[in-house]
Amino acid sequence: MFDITGEEISHLSDEDLRELIGRLCEAELRQNCLSTLAVTWGGNQNAPDGGIDVRVATTAGVPPTSAFISSNVGYQVKAEDMPRSRILSEMRPDGSLRAAIRKLADLSGAYIIVSSKASVSDSALDDRKNAMRDAIADLPNASDLKIDFYDGTRIATWVREHPGMVAWTRERLGRVLSGWRPYGDWAGSNEGVEAAYLFDDELRIQGPDLIGQTVSAIEGINLLRNILRCEHGVVRLVGLSGTGKTRLAQALFDHRIGENSLNPESAIYTDVSANPEPQPVALATDLVAQSRRQVLVIDNCTPDLHRRLSEICQSEQSKVNLLTIEYDVQDDQPEGTDVFELQPSSSELIEKLLLRRVPEISQVNANSIATFAGGNARVALALASTVERGESVASLRNAELFERLFRQRQQSNSSLLVSAQACSLPFSFQGEDTSDKTDSELPKLASVVGKDVGSLFADVAELKRRDLIQERGVWRAVLPHAIANRLAALALENIPPENLRVLFATAPPRLLRSISRRLGYLHTSIAAQRIVREWLFDHGRLGRVEELSELGIAMLTNVAPVDPVGVLDTIERAVQRQRELGAQLKGEQFRTLLVSLAFESKFFDRAVNLILDLIEFEEPGRYANQVRNSFPSLFHLYLSGTHATVEQRIHVIDGLLLSNSPTRQELGFASLDAMLKSSHFTSFHRFDFGGRPRDYGYFPRTREDLLNWFRAALNLCATHDGRDTVTSSKIRTIVSQNLQGLWDIEMFDEIEAVCREFRERRFWPEGWIAIRRIRRFRHDPLPEDEQVRILAIEHAIAPESLLEHVRAQVLRRGRAAYEDIDWRDHEAQFARQELNLIELGKIVATEAATLDEVMPELLSCSATTTLGPFAKGLVDGDDDRRGMWDRLIQGFMRVDPTIRSTELLESYLFNLQKVDRDLVETFLQDAMQRPELSEWFPRLQARVVISRLGVLRLKQSLLDGRAHVDSFRSLAYYGDLEDAAILQLVPLLLNLDGGFWVAVDIVSLRLPQIRNKKETPSPELLATGRLIADAFDFNTRGHHDEYELQQVFEACLSSREGIPVVERMLERLKAKHARFGLSLILEDHMLGALVAAQPLLVLNTFFASDAAMKRAVRPLIGHYDHVGSPFDRVPPRVLLPWCDEDPVYRYPLAASIIKAFDTSRPANKPQWNDIALALLERCPDKTEVLERFIRQLEPMGWVGSRGAAWQANLQLLDEFQDHPDAAFAAFARGERERLRKFVDDLRREELESERRQNETFE
Repeated sequence: MFDITGEEISHLSDEDLRELIGRLCEAELRQNCLSTLAVTWGGNQNAPDGGIDVRVATTAGVPPTSAFISSNVGYQVKAEDMPRSRILSEMRPDGSLRAAIRKLADLSGAYIIVSSKASVSDSALDDRKNAMRDAIADLPNASDLKIDFYDGTRIATWVREHPGMVAWTRERLGRVLSGWRPYGDWAGSNEGVEAAYLFDDELRIQGPDLIGQTVSAIEGINLLRNILRCEHGVVRLVGLSGTGKTRLAQALFDHRIGENSLNPESAIYTDVSANPEPQPVALATDLVAQSRRQVLVIDNCTPDLHRRLSEICQSEQSKVNLLTIEYDVQDDQPEGTDVFELQPSSSELIEKLLLRRVPEISQVNANSIATFAGGNARVALALASTVERGESVASLRNAELFERLFRQRQQSNSSLLVSAQACSLPFSFQGEDTSDKTDSELPKLASVVGKDVGSLFADVAELKRRDLIQERGVWRAVLPHAIANRLAALALENIPPENLRVLFATAPPRLLRSISRRLGYLHTSIAAQRIVREWLFDHGRLGRVEELSELGIAMLTNVAPVDPVGVLDTIERAVQRQRELGAQLKGEQFRTLLVSLAFESKFFDRAVNLILDLIEFEEPGRYANQVRNSFPSLFHLYLSGTHATVEQRIHVIDGLLLSNSPTRQELGFASLDAMLKSSHFTSFHRFDFGGRPRDYGYFPRTREDLLNWFRAALNLCATHDGRDTVTSSKIRTIVSQNLQGLWDIEMFDEIEAVCREFRERRFWPEGWIAIRRIRRFRHDPLPEDEQVRILAIEHAIAPESLLEHVRAQVLRRGRAAYEDIDWRDHEAQFARQELNLIELGKIVATEAATLDEVMPELLSCSATTTLGPFAKGLVDGDDDRRGMWDRLIQGFMRVDPTIRSTELLESYLFNLQKVDRDLVETFLQDAMQRPELSEWFPRLQARVVISRLGVLRLKQSLLDGRAHVDSFRSLAYYGDLEDAAILQLVPLLLNLDGGFWVAVDIVSLRLPQIRNKKETPSPELLATGRLIADAFDFNTRGHHDEYELQQVFEACLSSREGIPVVERMLERLKAKHARFGLSLILEDHMLGALVAAQPLLVLNTFFASDAAMKRAVRPLIGHYDHVGSPFDRVPPRVLLPWCDEDPVYRYPLAASIIKAFDTSRPANKPQWNDIALALLERCPDKTEVLERFIRQLEPMGWVGSRGAAWQANLQLLDEFQDHPDAAFAAFARGERERLRKFVDDLRREELESERRQNETFE
């Protein structure tokens, strides 16, 4: 698509050719992060140039990836052919070598002749290079000078490396790609790219990392550049029509503005409304496939098109970055996209623009127009164009200015104004269908203003000529919005209400939705308010929200900005009605709307109460928990989407924490945690709301605001902690998790106050650990003053009693075991911590009262890291180990069964076995026999060396069936089982429900241990694996252990003893396949493992020559995807001889069951696999084998354009175009041509489909 040929290069003029080479050099430098100041070129092409037209001189060295063959390169550019005679005369005018060439040789540089009209073969190229060498033969240091010759083809190849330069070259040749442009005056200012970008210090850009704040245009430009410079950078720039989005996008590539401008040669731009060809998805797919490093700029890009382009540009192999632009400011946040919103310009900036673009306008008129335009440059320029020289508009009222803007120096036309009003009622409309079909839109709009459809059609054309209506395919829209909204408001005033009711009753669904969207921007219109109020009446169009269709809910959301109170009333009535019926509204469809309504503090409480009602009774379903998960973000310091006061939010959280409802209480905890959050904010909300002004919600503007927020939240925490209710423990955990963030924002006094207050009531282990973590777990030490302060806090809340030390140092869960370790000295600290825990265990062993008090907590804790050394202390600290064990068992039995943990018991036995193994055996025998302990017995046994008696106990436990089968999984992780013992236990496991996967874990985890020791599996382990394989019924039952199972199959079935097992498995596999009882993915994975273990057996079993077997296995043929085929695991040394036994049948068969090519290699280009080429080389009928390979060319999965994926695969056939077998080569060429036509048709279909999909305003 973005192609250029040498023949096309030959048509460039002298000046354009020289500029092309200069720009290519600049593009190479930018691509390699080098300064473009290293390039010098310019002047008249025919002026004396000393033999050098373009020079590159860089001191930074030449990256191997660049097109430069030296740090100093001189290009002599000629738009003519350069045979030997011309080369000699060029390099040696008057018989002497040019001084510029001598200087290049002194610099060990390079001299390159660029001849656009030359098109030379390899031999002719050598002749020209030899001529260049002859020209420098008398140079003493000739060997230091590199020489080269670029003909038109080589120039074209260089241009193709920079698609932006392809677009530039085509533009120069007058052969532009339809709708695609290189860097240039995209905004259409007619001033060219050299015009200065106008900006001021006003805050105009909002973005994702600005946490609710707005920055200046220059700061925003730098932010966008930083994102688009990174790999897979995707940006969406939104803002009202006329705010200067396209001009800002253009500025990103202007080196005079801001810092680190983007490479202009990397830019490719299109406006979707210009109907570009190729369509953006197809072009993006091609650029990614070609590994092009480009910035794709797509103007008027719909959200759907953006999502598809983003998926392509963020694929793993992509080097393409994406910037999309759209006037729709709905806060749609596509995944992986940074969305920035451009606010209208200041009146002062608009005034500057007018004075520059319309120099004949007076300062007074410019000021009046800028004020009227409200920051919209397009409106201002259009209005300025209506002002005659010497005329004043300063005294005109807004209505008069608007009428002038609409009239645009034409005769006043009230009929056209009426048509414009009708067309502005919807956000967009279908502007070509004038038939009387029920879904036609233009006749409905004509009827509402009493016009015939033909007249309206003609008026639409005139409005388009006046740039008041824009066109995208069959769709039309009045733009910019400032004009459309004013016209729509006039329409609602001028059109009789009954006519509007008829329109609403007869409008097709799409048009009705579009009209409701326009109404949402008219909240100041009395007529709009009346319409929406009618719709919200109890029996109005939107009055019973529980009965609304998807269209009705969309309309309700659209018109809510017009009457927020009415919408709240309507939803409250619906909730009450549903409650009386014992039903509940589905929350997700109203979540976004209610959050938007919560923006204003006066509506916050009502909106939140409704959200809570929806959450509490939320039913399972596709969107379950989405409302619940988004609720806490209403309590964020930034990006909350609401201006509710701190007091309002505290009041809501307080009520939630005091609620008897577990759901509400959990929401209270989550909201409190959100309120204490101090960084890394994200949002679930949309921040647009029709025409009402919106921002990201409250955020602190001063340090005092910040302090007030967190003080209020911490005071609430202290209040609930003081009540010593069940919420206290959870609140302490939440505060401890946020101490680091609060310290980072220097809330030192508040942290100290809450720490001391919590400590006064009782010890706070999580807080003590969190404070230690702040001090220790950091890259750089704290400043000295902070270090002193945090040490004081740490000392004030440190554990004092033995019980507190146990709770602080032993009862840690998960990561908490390591959180206060200083990473700079972690090994020594781990060792010291372990010794401290052992000593603590010794002391506790002698303090019966402390042990009894903390026992329930110890026996519900699963922190292996801390309990292990603590248990060793218990063993070492008390010689009465039988008494200690009895106390532990008694304590264990008193713990709530739902929270019990055997970790302390296991750790005690593990440490005891080093002291008294016989006693451990006694304890285990007792545990197995005691009914209350037998269910836990396998876990206890697994943590010690398993003796012969231990194996017998495990067998008995399996036979008794009192222990849950999952408890035997510990044998896979801890059990020191001999392989012979595994062979005894696994048959018993296989008899239990769920035991199969436990057996798989036990064997599969043994295999890597054996490999790491470079040993071979024992006969017993192999026999166990065969038992597992024989028991497999090809049903995973939701398990995710397929990989482990494959490892068992491959390791244990490859011997002769595995043959009968594999035979039986293949029979089961075929039966399962015939009943469609197996997923293709599982089938492929398991079959692949069996192929790896017994390749010849699988081939012979599945692919016998009899007709019945062929029919039976035909569905198994062609099981290949992007990963491959299970039969790819047949080694060539097996597959090829097997094919030779029956070549006519087996070679085509083998071609059908292997993956013939690979797309995962470097450059992401499909390449034939070695085995595929080997099959072609040895088969008796190459045509038949290739025909089987061709069936695989159809892509099964792709990103972007399916046609592009097909095209990439189709190139594989190029390898056989000149094959020595003439008949085979002809077949390959014929198939390539057949498929090329198919792909061309496919791409045309894609183009048309993309065009229809992209040509929309909504």
